[in-house]
Amino acid sequence: LGGSPMVDGYIKLSGAIIRAALDDYARYYRNPKRELKRKPQSPMDSVKRQNNIKNYAMNIEAIERFFRSDWFSILSCGVDGKYLLEKLKEKLK
Repeated sequence: LGGSPMVDGYIKLSGAIIRAALDDYARYYRNPKRELKRKPQSPMDSVKRQNNIKNYAMNIEAIERFFRSDWFSILSCGVDGKYLLEKLKEKLK
């Protein structure tokens, strides 16, 4: 692959999409831990914290589905998304 500006552009775009998904996953993976360390200042703050944690979990699930999807396989030219996620999780622990 490569050679033409159009193909190179698609390769760069695919890489950027995957990189953004990895960055988002790392952010959502770390945020619940940070959220739990923060002491609630009010009952409403506790509710907000719980909602944030639920949102992080939903985003993590969506990103994991992306890495297991045919779309990811096409973007990555067949890279094993499950393996990539496992390596990222190891790095984040």
